[in-house]
Amino acid sequence: MIVDTIGNWRNYPLGPAWEKAFCFLESLSSDVATGRHTIDGTDIFAEVAEYETVPEERKPYESHREYADVQFLLRGSEWLDYAPLGTLAVLQDYDPARGDYMLHTRAGAPATRITLGNGVFSVLYPEDAHAPGVARDGVPEAVKKVVVKIRLSLLKGR
Repeated sequence: MIVDTIGNWRNYPLGPAWEKAFCFLESLSSDVATGRHTIDGTDIFAEVAEYETVPEERKPYESHREYADVQFLLRGSEWLDYAPLGTLAVLQDYDPARGDYMLHTRAGAPATRITLGNGVFSVLYPEDAHAPGVARDGVPEAVKKVVVKIRLSLLKGR
């Protein structure tokens, strides 16, 4: 997992796919259209969404196998809870027909809480279970978020 500010993305020399993803992020304004944005076919793409954050008990952990998640808020702030994948029980098995994710229970997770917003991004790998969209201090907030998916095989060192 990486957590840093958007201005520091160049400190991670993870290759051309990384550069494409972050150049896309830097080009965005808060009025970008919601939905899917293709960056490089199915290898790099983004999902832009607007939603209201929810209490932590409504957010199971998720993990991915084929893609790294780059999560970045364009508006608002939220908590993203992190736990090592091996510490969680499976709630919903991986099924590629449903998408590149599986769900995990929150019970017993030794969570680390990250605040996304104000220029902070996170990069989550398959071993990084995460529960995004958690309301800070239990207070729901409207947010606009972009999640860039980068095929793992395209990242240097992976």
